[in-house]
Amino acid sequence: MGSPAYGLQIKGNENVKRVDAVLQSTEKLVAAENAVGAAFSLVARFAGELEDMRMAAGLSAVIGQEALAEVAQAVSLLTEARGAMVRAHGRLDEVKTRIGCRTVLGSNGSDKGDNSPTGPTLPTGELERKHERIRRVA
Repeated sequence: MGSPAYGLQIKGNENVKRVDAVLQSTEKLVAAENAVGAAFSLVARFAGELEDMRMAAGLSAVIGQEALAEVAQAVSLLTEARGAMVRAHGRLDEVKTRIGCRTVLGSNGSDKGDNSPTGPTLPTGELERKHERIRRVA
């Protein structure tokens, strides 16, 4: 039997594999969430800028309406995509619990708070430090 690491009893190579999977998937999930968020922000700003440019040019609201409607649809779809990522994050948190890795990523240094729909996150670099400590314990 191994030593406790962040509330997780390391019991050989299988748990290390699970911890590695949780840590790697968490990094990729957060990157994907951030990518969707960045796309949403960019497209939403673009929609506003289109309208600002139209007004600055003194053009009728009829000009470019169809294009603006398409961009607004993209904003709506990105909003749905963001919600889907948040829900996926919650589902993966449930999986993490079922495979015995619930406490691998605790609430130390959380910048989201415990009421976040996706749970707490780690400050930059903390994920890598925890990963290395867990590997050394195993």
